[in-house]
Amino acid sequence: MDIFALWPDRPGYAFITEEAYFSSTQRRQPWATETRSLPKRPLYLATCPECKNAIEIRELDRIRGENDRDPTAPFGKHYKHDVPGLRITYNQDAYDNCSLRGKVSLSSSEPRKNKEFNAEILRLLVENAAVVHEVIAAKFGIRPGAGLYEKMLKNFIEQARYECKGVLPSNLPFALMYWNESQSLIRQTVTDTEMQDAITKSRHFCLDGRTINSRHWQDAVLADPGLASSKPDWGPHRIAFFMGGRVHRGNELTGEPNHMTMTITEHIGNAPKGTPIHSKKIEYSNRHFPNAIASFERRLTGKDEDAERGLAKKIKWGNIAYKYAKPLLAIDWIPSWLSAQ
Repeated sequence: MDIFALWPDRPGYAFITEEAYFSSTQRRQPWATETRSLPKRPLYLATCPECKNAIEIRELDRIRGENDRDPTAPFGKHYKHDVPGLRITYNQDAYDNCSLRGKVSLSSSEPRKNKEFNAEILRLLVENAAVVHEVIAAKFGIRPGAGLYEKMLKNFIEQARYECKGVLPSNLPFALMYWNESQSLIRQTVTDTEMQDAITKSRHFCLDGRTINSRHWQDAVLADPGLASSKPDWGPHRIAFFMGGRVHRGNELTGEPNHMTMTITEHIGNAPKGTPIHSKKIEYSNRHFPNAIASFERRLTGKDEDAERGLAKKIKWGNIAYKYAKPLLAIDWIPSWLSAQ
């Protein structure tokens, strides 16, 4: 588990880092306590944001190189006991239905029952739609244009994919791509060089700079330059991405990354089944998206053009996500970027 809350009866959560945990708790009881067994050792507790049972935050205050192993990032694990100081009485049923326990794959489509936690994920998407967009471009090698990205957000929200047990705050960009496979990639920007090479070698598609174009339309414009200002005819073929089956969830303790495979496919004559022209293994840690959010927010604190561009992106993509999420959220909730305008 990579998120925590302080109290079971208060909304919100934070991503687990030493800084976040210790700055929130100030190493005070009831969060910082001791184990029941002897010899007494530090025990760091918090609340599971979903099932509201207690969790233990592990790998805090670790000595680097202890026991001849590398230190790992801190993570949470359910603590199956009552914690009176946190006003927590252990609830087995809530634990059994918690999507933050065990190794739930991102590809799990089983609906999550906790509606408030579902709303937390939806709010996270609205607040950080710009960061999600940047992570997709960096990790998948495709930068979705405005039309495609709006379609992806719309599908993800209206199809309630954010309610799937496999969709967690830490994997939101990867979940958005996974649950939007088979989207057309025509006119999308490709940032991955190997993917660029594969598309360049295609019989039916090519690159216009770094943007995917169809050879059908490219040849038509070369034959008649006046067509360039008209509505494009992309031809009878389609290019799309496919995410495959199960997503492998890594091991937080050993640092093993999560991974999935994205395949670019050509669909001749718009056939349902495509021909693979490129595959890319997508690896990511549970810290990637939280770190990207922190980096993006640091950019916004500046006084330069980069900060202005970052804020404009946050508002632009946030507005699109909010358009579809607003009917599903509490009427008194307003995104931070909207209230700051």
